[in-house]
Amino acid sequence: VKEAMKSNDPFLGVIKRVSKKFQGRLATLVCSTEPYHMDMIDAGLPKHKFPAIAVHDKLEGRPPESLKYAYVAGVVADDFSQESITAFYSDYLQGKLHPSFKSQPEPEKKWRRGAVMEVVHSMLAKNILGYNHGMDEVVGDVILMAYKNWSPNKDKHNTTMQRLAAILKDTDIVVATFDAYENFFDQQVFQV
Repeated sequence: VKEAMKSNDPFLGVIKRVSKKFQGRLATLVCSTEPYHMDMIDAGLPKHKFPAIAVHDKLEGRPPESLKYAYVAGVVADDFSQESITAFYSDYLQGKLHPSFKSQPEPEKKWRRGAVMEVVHSMLAKNILGYNHGMDEVVGDVILMAYKNWSPNKDKHNTTMQRLAAILKDTDIVVATFDAYENFFDQQVFQV
């Protein structure tokens, strides 16, 4: 939410009115971007676009990396009307929303056999692991290298992955890389 938000900010007034409607069912925390901007980015919201709204589902018994539900459509379209935020909160309480995760935009260039596939979280969930309810194109066997940009051997491993992709181009095996810093990386699924 906006840094140094003034009490007469129209967004703050909308949030207060919506929060009253959901009192006892949802807690609303309004905070500045400085200390909490990473929480919003981890929820799948665009970087440096505020105000922003996300529900952090911190129910008892859930892991520390609680589920997050981002109001992405409203943030991108700058739609912070009382009606749209109320609909977002209602959809969350009715279980109509899917959790959102930090993900880079999907690559625009089309992948071809013999090349390394660049995978982002949204692709990982629907195309690699098959979590998408509508089931887009699901890839078969995958050799996936997860890395962080500051990894000391990242360039060496990328070269190895490119060679491997060229060797396996006539097979059904996909060679892929995944930036585990810029995208949500579920360490319970991928035990490294």
